[in-house]
Amino acid sequence: MAKGLTQCCSLSLLLFNLIGELLNLLLLKSLSSGLLYGLVIGRNKGSFNLSHLQFTYDLIIFYDASKMQILNVKRVLRVFEVMTGLQLNLNKSRLFGINTSENEVKEWVRAIGYSVGSLPSDYLGLPLGANRNSSSLWDSII
Repeated sequence: MAKGLTQCCSLSLLLFNLIGELLNLLLLKSLSSGLLYGLVIGRNKGSFNLSHLQFTYDLIIFYDASKMQILNVKRVLRVFEVMTGLQLNLNKSRLFGINTSENEVKEWVRAIGYSVGSLPSDYLGLPLGANRNSSSLWDSII
């Protein structure tokens, strides 16, 4: 345990997935307990609540635009840090406000210590928030 594992060790992949699943379960539990609201997609019976997207080292968390929701996300991530000893990299963490004022987003950023993100942006090499009809959008992918 004190020596750690190299990335090429097959056991490190298993441990990474176990830790990733722990974070997934923490976020789902916070959703079911009402700490987070997520993003409701669909209507009536066919709807579902999307709280987060997780891929290897990247995580997107969806929540209501309120200071309380943002603080709850920070609390959940802090619980994860305490449980695992892994720390969130605040230099790479960004807060995106959709349909919110820029001043409000800046106030939230000051409260939690992240930086402000702006759209369009990239996630896993793919553009987010860009005009879908623009052919230049796909130049980097092609």
